Amino acid sequence: MISILLLGGRQASGPGLAAENSYIAQLTRRFRADGLQPTVHTFYPIDLKEAGNWLKLQPLALYDLVVLQPDFGSLSSGILRQQLSILLGHVHMVRHRTVLITPLPQRTRKRLRTKRRAICLGVARRWVIPCLDTSAVLQAGDEFFQVGTDENLSAVAHELLASELHDAYYNLLMADGQPSADDLPSEAPAWRRYFYSYMTTRR
Repeated sequence: MISILLLGGRQASGPGLAAENSYIAQLTRRFRADGLQPTVHTFYPIDLKEAGNWLKLQPLALYDLVVLQPDFGSLSSGILRQQLSILLGHVHMVRHRTVLITPLPQRTRKRLRTKRRAICLGVARRWVIPCLDTSAVLQAGDEFFQVGTDENLSAVAHELLASELHDAYYNLLMADGQPSADDLPSEAPAWRRYFYSYMTTRR
């Protein structure tokens, strides 16, 4: 059995596609083919702030795989870094079973995706959270989008995401060494201070 927590953005459910073509549905099929029995718990937050507030209440240690694919909205770079750091702070103790998906492609706004990708990779590096860098897998070609849309991903794109997540899970299992649950990221004390200040003021 494998228990999966998906915190997904709009594309997680595969809008415009049959339900079985979404990346999470294709991922569960791959796990079944491996002889596992996947169960998926999903949450679709409206923004990063809601995602963080929800995530901090979840029993994350009960999940074998935590997939974070949030929508990044229209946040400024500074607010995006701040809210994403809070979000990743909540999963730091289960980072050895967590994958953050960088922004998905759009036909337009390519420069914005590049900028947000850099922010995601930077914050994830500070919190030592594994990333699925979608820019290495999904480009802005027509084959990755449904006809007549600028954002809705095609079944091919969802299949590629499922394949990458499937590989990521087994790579996490094979990673050398077991990380310490209370080992905080030393290279980013400013983000660490912000996160714990945020948590303390909300108790």
